[in-house]
Amino acid sequence: MLFDDNVSTIKQKLEQPKGVIRIVTYWEIEKEFQRVALVYAHMLRDEANEDLEEARRLRREIISYGGISADYYERWNGKKWVRKYSQEYKDIPVKYHRRDGFSLDCIAQEMGYEDDEALRREIESAEEVMRSLPKIGHRPVRRFRIKDFMFQAYQLTRRMEERNDTVLGKYDVQN
Repeated sequence: MLFDDNVSTIKQKLEQPKGVIRIVTYWEIEKEFQRVALVYAHMLRDEANEDLEEARRLRREIISYGGISADYYERWNGKKWVRKYSQEYKDIPVKYHRRDGFSLDCIAQEMGYEDDEALRREIESAEEVMRSLPKIGHRPVRRFRIKDFMFQAYQLTRRMEERNDTVLGKYDVQN
């Protein structure tokens, strides 16, 4: 993959023939460290954007089937008719609801899910991805950016460095 190719090129750059000790400055190590972290950030961003596209695809597909109709009953409270919606219907976000839609189990069956609970879990995970989008002002951005994952990438690279999984810690450092 992309990450493995970049790490192997970094290793090739830093590796020396046997018996040769290379003294590396702190800045050279930090530069390589930032390159590795950037590779991780690209990888994390691409995975998050794929999850985001999958969430959007699920919403478009549910709407293309007609949306989810209300599951309710009406009762007379003495003055007017009151609609009581089922808790399952309330748990699904409004953007999936349509007045002329179909029941959740009918849509789940049409989409190929084993039951309506599986579709509900899929909707919840898609909404979790949508909520994790960073916001600019009061509106969420449309896609994840690399800078959204740089902190996680630095943490990941530091953990690898502590375990000595990278080549950065294998040289003597000269300040």
